[in-house]
This record gives sequence, C-alpha cells and structure tokens, in this order.
Amino acid sequence: MQGAERRIHEDVDLYGWHAMNVLAEGSFPGFQYSIGFYRTVNHPEVLIIGQPREVMHGMLSVVADGIRDGRRYEAGVEADDILDGYRCLMQRVHESQYDQHVGWAIRFYRCRDFPVVQCIWPDLRGYYPWDDEASDELRRREPVISER
Repeated sequence: MQGAERRIHEDVDLYGWHAMNVLAEGSFPGFQYSIGFYRTVNHPEVLIIGQPREVMHGMLSVVADGIRDGRRYEAGVEADDILDGYRCLMQRVHESQYDQHVGWAIRFYRCRDFPVVQCIWPDLRGYYPWDDEASDELRRREPVISER
C-alpha cells in the first residue's frame, strides 16, 4: 500500500472517514468527498463541489458529526445543519460519475458498489444551481453531477 492509500486506511480506522480533496482542473472547480462513511456507518459517501477547501472539509466534518449523532444525509434529504443559515440538498450521484469523481473511494472499496450523494449548497439567496433565479456564478462554481 502506497502513502496516500495508507493514509486513507489509517484515517478511516482512526476517525471513521477520510476527506479526499481534488484540485480544480480546467473549468471544473475543486471538490472534496468522504471515504469511509459507507464502511464504518453504512452511510453514503458525501461529495461537495466548489467551496473553498477549508469550507468543504468543515462541511464534511459536520456531516460526520451528524452521522455519529444518528442523522442520515441520504438522497432527497434537505439538511439545515451543514451550512449556517442555509439548507443543503443531498442528491444521488450515478455510478457513471464515479471514475471521474471518486476514484480513491473505488480503490478503497475495491468496487463501485457503494452509494455517493452530492451535497448541493445554495447561493446567498437560497437558490440551487438549477433554479431559474440562480446566478451563472453559482452554476459555474457548483456543477451538479448528481441525479435530480
């Protein structure tokens, strides 16, 4: 097992999950996703796109704490505890997106048989990227790769 893979396994063993940060590439913004939620607590992995690295890590930490407290952030759930003053919507990510977006999770699980949800965050006015009133900036910063 190489360094990055070893670190993932160590974090999952110690904390129950690992946050994988992926840098922006071309016009696609950076993102982060969890690895380990499914193994340790039978919960979908969570992917967040387009926030600053520290914000995404904080959001995933809130999700991890919520899961430990018995909350479930599954497809279709609207959660008001992830971002202060805003509701985030969880949407299922189709397996066709896994290779491009959760490759390290595939390596960790050694399969594609695990659920992933995208945590969709709204703009400051509360609009999601698919809302007519949403700004082009929001749509650029937060591509929706999940199913609606």
